[in-house]
Amino acid sequence: MNNQTTIANIQAWLLAHERSQKWLAEKLVITPALISQILNGKRKLQTQQLIKISKITGVPLAELTASPQVKAEHQPQYELRGHFSKPKAQHDFEQLLWDIERYVDLKESIHD
Repeated sequence: MNNQTTIANIQAWLLAHERSQKWLAEKLVITPALISQILNGKRKLQTQQLIKISKITGVPLAELTASPQVKAEHQPQYELRGHFSKPKAQHDFEQLLWDIERYVDLKESIHD
């Protein structure tokens, strides 16, 4: 997940729907100061917070975390730090990504 892209998408949603950071903080049951730090990149957006934001906004996780190019393709996005020390690890990771993409596609088709 690209945190900067996700934050930009959240901020864009707030602006488009005329909602404030304070409103989002109240919905997330966190302090306005914490949401400000998150949206300013000073604190990390936690996975549970992201899931709640997706539910609050009605924006699917895949769309909330996707760059404009990825949104057009409806593909999940990931960021890998480091490298794999063994070929099997690379294969297992690629299989996991494939499984996640199929799950997201299936879940989106159920909700459409």
